[in-house]
Amino acid sequence: MYMAPEVAAWYDTTARGASVPTQASPAHDTALMQWYEVTSPSAPPPTGAVHDPSWPPRYDHRADLWSLGILLYVVLCGEAPFDQDADLAELVRAIQAQDVPLTQPHWEPVSYGAKALVSRLLRHQPDMRLTAAEAAAAQWLTGEP
Repeated sequence: MYMAPEVAAWYDTTARGASVPTQASPAHDTALMQWYEVTSPSAPPPTGAVHDPSWPPRYDHRADLWSLGILLYVVLCGEAPFDQDADLAELVRAIQAQDVPLTQPHWEPVSYGAKALVSRLLRHQPDMRLTAAEAAAAQWLTGEP
């Protein structure tokens, strides 16, 4: 499971004073998603939670662009960007830690243009990622100089 950093915040409860769960449960995910779907700024959080107006974190189409970057990462170098054997807490920390580096040896044969596209899609900050139009216009995709 790979998710954009802003989506990973759903699983990172340390910002709200609790520990990061080691694994998500389907019931927990379903409850969170149902709550998110009906949440308005005045809606109460799930039972037992302290109301925090910044929670849950919002995300938009830029999370999909991060996911596109993950797909391209795997297709181009044949490796996953994060440890697939990590538990959920480790995965969340890795995703939220920084931009995904493209410096491993398996990236050496990949063209500069492909690396540039992937690295710009995998920017940690959503507002620094390429838009869909910018990604579609990338030199590596268009073949234009």
